[in-house]
Amino acid sequence: MKYINRTSIKNIFVNPVPPYCAQYADKDNIDMFLNNPEMVKNDIKWKDFGFTHIEDYAYWSHNLCGIACLLMVIKALIPKSSIKVSELVQLALSRNAYDLPLELSKGWKYQGLIDVANEFSIKGIVYPTLTIETIIKNVTTNKYTIVSVNPQKIRLDETTDAAKGGHLVLLFGAELSKNECSSVYIHNPNGRAIQSQEKVKISISTFNDAFAGRGFSLFR
Repeated sequence: MKYINRTSIKNIFVNPVPPYCAQYADKDNIDMFLNNPEMVKNDIKWKDFGFTHIEDYAYWSHNLCGIACLLMVIKALIPKSSIKVSELVQLALSRNAYDLPLELSKGWKYQGLIDVANEFSIKGIVYPTLTIETIIKNVTTNKYTIVSVNPQKIRLDETTDAAKGGHLVLLFGAELSKNECSSVYIHNPNGRAIQSQEKVKISISTFNDAFAGRGFSLFR
């Protein structure tokens, strides 16, 4: 039997490790919201996101992955920040980070989200082409990386969708074995349960299968 030499495995993380924020106010019911999108109108915690009307929360909730990732970084670097999700949405719209209406949009614009981050003295870099090597370099140089992945594949859902991308997650750690990346650590704003939400360890093969090869970094 071949044994793994654990001394050759090293976990590295951006400091500080960010707190988890979901794109839904009630993170305990994300599975229900994904299975039945209309159920977000019954989210009893919706006011926590700062929206005035439940209709506004329901309108945005399924598309808040980019805002949730940004909020996690803000809370990591500015722990006393009390910024609300709804306020970040308005800032993002003012920076042309999302085209309306939602149903016709191509998703969050990375530079627009960086422009919002700049308001909190957080810098950023857009990577039209992003490699695992750059991601690992970001981790080792204390940069958070927000990456585009297939939402079903990154949750290990059963899916026939071969597409890559379509959802943003926050990557902040990696497992290295003999200096090769074997796994990454992410916070997933729409993980179905805690096991697929916070500090989720994803094998590099699963990550590569979901990863679209683009994203952006945030750092001080």
